[in-house]
Amino acid sequence: VFESAPVGIKSGPFFNLVVTGLCELELHELDRRLKFIEADNGRYAPDRVGLPLDIDVLLFSDRVGNFQGLELPRAEILKNAFVLWPLALLAPETVHPGVQRSFADLWQAATINQQLRPVSFQWRGVELTPAALLASPDR
Repeated sequence: VFESAPVGIKSGPFFNLVVTGLCELELHELDRRLKFIEADNGRYAPDRVGLPLDIDVLLFSDRVGNFQGLELPRAEILKNAFVLWPLALLAPETVHPGVQRSFADLWQAATINQQLRPVSFQWRGVELTPAALLASPDR
């Protein structure tokens, strides 16, 4: 989990993370269900304050292109440190299907001007953030 200043919205700091998983759903069904989770957490409420939850599909296998309005891979991967750094940690050798470079290589070469810092994340009392990451300098 990373803490970052908001991008494109006036708000307090955001907490960001990237996850990977296996999914038997088709892309459009996965995206539909994620939007339902956002809605269930106040994402589209008319009286919302800030951005309570934003879940995006960044990649879906090696697909490139527009899939029923969902552009893959997401442009945010290359534009936002809060997407690229965790993705480089999670899947360093995975190749970005649009630019054909590994996420580790893309992060190493990135010149994204955003403040970002790793924060402690615990799940059911277990620290999931590596101590070395917490000790690393902010970027």
